[in-house]
Amino acid sequence: MDDIDFNRFAEQHRDYLRRFLSVRFDPRLAARVDPSDLIQETLVEAYKAAKRGTSRPIVSKRLWLRRIAQNRLRMAQRQHLDTIKRSAKNEVRPVELSSLVDLLHRTPDREATEAVVEQIAKNELLDIMKHAIEQIEPSDRELLQMRAIESLTFPEIEQLTGVKAETARKRFSRALLRLHAKAKAIAGQR
Repeated sequence: MDDIDFNRFAEQHRDYLRRFLSVRFDPRLAARVDPSDLIQETLVEAYKAAKRGTSRPIVSKRLWLRRIAQNRLRMAQRQHLDTIKRSAKNEVRPVELSSLVDLLHRTPDREATEAVVEQIAKNELLDIMKHAIEQIEPSDRELLQMRAIESLTFPEIEQLTGVKAETARKRFSRALLRLHAKAKAIAGQR
């Protein structure tokens, strides 16, 4: 693989790697690691392996890159989250949503306030979905992430998990129904 081919390859797969990391990247890592750095490291490692002739794609280059990115992410988590000293776990402090809404109601610019309140409502929906996803079974969560966010095909999911493609398709449909029910229950509690 020459440099031009690698650049084309990197451009073709960068968005996929971004989607893959977006659902697996622990926000506590953000103070120390940039997801784009993990993407770049993944692409460089793939390039070097291809140059050495040691690359052995599973089924597709995308799944091969997924495995490299997964290993890079695990290394970053071990280095920054699993160590006791210099832990990033205490560096992220969430802002209370209620205090932001209270502050907005005191703002004199009504139009700007409405736009921000609309954005907060969207964020609230995203928060509901995030909590719903956190509460479903890990196997359902992983399947939803692989299909909906990574855009993996069912044959690719079969290769990764060993579950037949048609079975994965049925499990995906049932996982979507369970996610919907969970999100509806969480929304009803608020």
